[in-house]
Amino acid sequence: MSALQYLLFTRLRNSLREFIRKPVRLVVLLVCVALIGFTIFAGNQASLEEGHTYRSATELYLIIAGVCVFMFASIMWNGVRKGATFFTMPDVLLLFPSPLNPKGVMFYGMIRSIGMYLAISLFYLMQYSTVHGVYGKGFPTLIVAMLLFVASTFLANFLSFQIYRKKIGGTREDYYEAVLSATEVSHSAVVAQKEGRTAEIIPQNIKLGSTGFTKGRGASAFYYKHKIENRRGRKLFLNMWSLMAIIGSLAFAFVITRVGEPPEDLRSVLVGVFTFATYLQLFSVAMGRLSFELTKPYVYLVPEEPFFKLLHCLREMIPTSVIDAVAVGAGLGIILGLDPLMTLLLVIARLSFAMVFTAANIAVARIWGGETSKVIVMLLYLAVIIVMLIPAVAAAIIFSTIIKLSFLTAGQTIMFFLAVLNIPVSLAVFYLCRKMLDHAELNNS
Repeated sequence: MSALQYLLFTRLRNSLREFIRKPVRLVVLLVCVALIGFTIFAGNQASLEEGHTYRSATELYLIIAGVCVFMFASIMWNGVRKGATFFTMPDVLLLFPSPLNPKGVMFYGMIRSIGMYLAISLFYLMQYSTVHGVYGKGFPTLIVAMLLFVASTFLANFLSFQIYRKKIGGTREDYYEAVLSATEVSHSAVVAQKEGRTAEIIPQNIKLGSTGFTKGRGASAFYYKHKIENRRGRKLFLNMWSLMAIIGSLAFAFVITRVGEPPEDLRSVLVGVFTFATYLQLFSVAMGRLSFELTKPYVYLVPEEPFFKLLHCLREMIPTSVIDAVAVGAGLGIILGLDPLMTLLLVIARLSFAMVFTAANIAVARIWGGETSKVIVMLLYLAVIIVMLIPAVAAAIIFSTIIKLSFLTAGQTIMFFLAVLNIPVSLAVFYLCRKMLDHAELNNS
């Protein structure tokens, strides 16, 4: 066994041992397995209903392709600008000076990254109920979707790294320098999160503008602080993730209704288009400044009520969420030819999902504390979202198929219950986590 093979298998063995040493990880894994089992049961039950019809599989394939394109484009954008890497800082410090073949070291990093992306792609299994109950597809389709996700994210990292390397030169020394630079950025973010400091990557070009606080007192100072940080770190009002989510959602709606054989009734594809737009929204909301603020000590030290501090930390996301909801809702209304009531319900439903994703972020931070395992945190995040969506999704299915409302169409009924029930569920999570800023759970060991 070569040194790199031994290192790879040893890391895998140690990762498995972590589940025994940290039972909380095992609990989260069991919860995720239970949720996957629930989605399988729900999907099979839906397909057994008498008179059940399936939507076009082309809609599902376009959703899968759209997610892959979105991830590929976003990773390429970040990688070309800031550099991408397959390695951690211990890899750089121990493997690069060792007398090993550079191609073998590169291959080792590629294998590790594929394993990480494959673990993240497991969230596709939680979509079995939708894939099987709505589109009539099963595990083969989900497996293909997982492999496409892994391939697109891996290829984006690989290509962005090669482009970034050529930007600074093409020699072996330049190769190591590129890896070291990108790895330092990634490593500093991980260390910062462990030590309770900000995990945000500071932009290279900062617009200084005016300095100091002219507004804000007590807990409200965090809101104005976030406004200043957004103004200095962005060229536009929306961040890159939100812009890509909006563009990707509208582009997907245009392609599915205008390219190939468009459906006779454009409104028939509304559920699939909104589902895809919600997937993209999941990534844009997760990039808010709240997750960075929770890892800093300052928010815990301000002598204000914890709930007030939490609400003011959330204020920064309101304008972005409103603009995103109006842009996506109005755009889909125009492309799909929706009536004003349906367009309004789309906007409100989009806002409600922003609240759900934000509340899920807070719940994960409350439950998981200072844990930094990205895969486990992501799985827990998705599990919390699924649990929070159960009341709205159940009500939407019941009142659109079994107990039909005469004054609303099926599509309006679905969006109505998503909008109405997601908001109180999110507010309930905010209230349950109101004391999370009483004490800092920071891992600075």
